[in-house]
This record gives sequence, structure tokens and C-alpha cells, in this order.
Amino acid sequence: MQTGSDVMAQSTYPAMLSMKKVHRPVWTVATLLLIILATQWVTYQGSAYATGSSQAAFSPAAPQGQDDPDLAPESQWVIGPHDALGMIAAGATLLDARTLAARKIWPASLNALPVHWQDFSYKAFQDRGVPLPAQEGAGILHEMAVTSERPVIVLGDWAEGWGEDGRVVWTLRQWGYRQVFMVDGGHAALEKARALGKSSTLVDGMAHQTSHQLPAQKAAQPAQDVAEVSTSQVRELLDHEDIVFLDVREPREYAGATPYGESRGGHLPGAVNVWFKAFLSEEGTLRSASEVHNILVRAGALDASSAQESPMIVVYGSGGFRSAWVAGVLSHYGYDVRHYAGSMWQWSDRPWFWYPLVTASR
Repeated sequence: MQTGSDVMAQSTYPAMLSMKKVHRPVWTVATLLLIILATQWVTYQGSAYATGSSQAAFSPAAPQGQDDPDLAPESQWVIGPHDALGMIAAGATLLDARTLAARKIWPASLNALPVHWQDFSYKAFQDRGVPLPAQEGAGILHEMAVTSERPVIVLGDWAEGWGEDGRVVWTLRQWGYRQVFMVDGGHAALEKARALGKSSTLVDGMAHQTSHQLPAQKAAQPAQDVAEVSTSQVRELLDHEDIVFLDVREPREYAGATPYGESRGGHLPGAVNVWFKAFLSEEGTLRSASEVHNILVRAGALDASSAQESPMIVVYGSGGFRSAWVAGVLSHYGYDVRHYAGSMWQWSDRPWFWYPLVTASR
């Protein structure tokens, strides 16, 4: 879905050798070069994290309720602040995924546990957007006394943050923790609701129920999966015209700037760009299903005139935090979504001739 202004930035190729002037030493050097390139290919293919199954990556599903304000319970990734307060009163675990600076300015309440999304990811520079294996993640959560038997609510900074709460929610769901949710409006909205002293009718009077009766299980039974796709899978999916790649970085990043650590600039061939903040209203809350749909249509991710099912959308960013937030939002509204967690940190670290990027003026 490449626009006319896109130009391939790194598609230069060596000039053809004149066959009449090639001597045995040149053939030897050429042979060695081919061996080296083949070795790199095998190395990168073998080192790519195939954390999502190939079968899952190629199985589009029909969107559910994207224009229905009363979303099906299984599609919920985002809950209202009043619902969150009721769930916390009933025993849900509260995590604060905001930055240390944000927590110093406005400390968390309600015994929220501070977390950082990178605590759940690999430490290697190029792979720091990839989540740790589920078993290792379960060990970290166990030390924090976070259990899958109770709902988990994750707070973020929706005004100044980068979608850290969405990344934590997505990671925990990848590890099998099914009842994990973001709060619409983030920490500020929860504190405002708390100050008003209101609680959702959904959870009023339910604080004394046992864990298997907690309101999260009534309000949002297991949400749709947002499977991870690896770098090697993304490379394969680039050949499929029916797959939409959604770049949720800033327009300058999409065009080629590298302010946040990418080894190379640009975007995936054919990708469309919607900055992740576009899905927020002026009040700092999540836009409606119809608004999100219109945003995707205007960006070229969806065809408004098509009667066909919405396509599979692969979301990526720089390191998989803004993109995880958007992936959760789109899944919340019923779209068939995959998340490229390694994103540009991992893609741009690969050889350009097999992992191309496109630059464009915006």
C-alpha cells in the first residue's frame, strides 16, 4: 500500500561486471562473497525470534463489533476507570507502568506495583523489543506476587506516555495471563474517578466475592489474542498484498529519521502511517470504534468502499511499546491484528539487502 511519494532509499546495486574482463581472481572473490552472504542469511534466519506461529500469522479473522459501542466481552482490552476501581476493590492486582519521572510527579495510590515494560524483554540491544519466554516471565511475575488467578489492571500515562501500559498488557497476555486490562485515560482518569468516589454498577457490592467470581471475569472474559510475528515472518508477509502494515511512529520516523535508536531509517515497504496518539481524543481517552475505523480508512489501511472483511493488520513501531498499545486498541475493537514486537530496532539491525526500508518526504 505504498504511496507515490515513496522512494526506495537503499536499493542501490553494484554495477554489472564485464564478462570479458573477469579473470580467475575475480571469480574467486565473487565466490567468497556469495559464501559470506549465504552465511549471513542463515545466521539471521536462525537468530530471528519466531515467537508467533506461522500458521497464526497467515490466518485472517473477521473483525467483530468495530462499529458497535457495546463491545463483545471477549474483545475488551480497555476498561473504564470506574470499572477498574470496582475490580481493584474486589481484589484485582494494580500495576503502574508509567515512567519513574511520572511516578515522582504524581505518585500512584491504591498499592500499585511499579513495573517497567523492558523488565519483561530481552536485554540485547537489537532484540530489546522482544518479550522474554513465558516461563521466564512467569518467574518474574511470581516474585511480584502477580498471579493469573486474579485480574490485572495496568496504568499508563495517556497524556505524556508512550503506550507502556499497552506493552505490559500485551506481554502478560502473550504469557497466558488472560485477564489483563488497560484503563481508558490511564492513571489520571483512574485518580479522577477515585476522587469523585463513584464505582461502576458492574462491580458494586462485589468486593467480597471469591477470586473465581471477580468482576473482570464477568465484564471481560478472555480477550482476543494479538499474536506476535517475528522478523522472519514479517519478511515473508511483505509479499502478501492483502496484509496491511501499520507504522505507528511519528511521521518523521516513518519518513526516515532515527531519533529513537534505529540502525537505519525508513519504514517497511508498503506500510501506512498513523501516529499512535491519533487514536486518543482531545480529552486523552480512547476514540470510539467509528472514529478509529475512519482513521484507518483515511490512512489507507482500510478500503471504505470494499464489502470484504477487514484485512490482517500487522502493527509495528520502533521498539514495540507504542505498537503494542495500538495492537491492543485495534483488537479491542475487533480487528484481526498481529504485533511485530521486535519492530524497527530489530528490522533495521538486519542486512539492508534482505530487510529493506523505504524513505519518503512527509
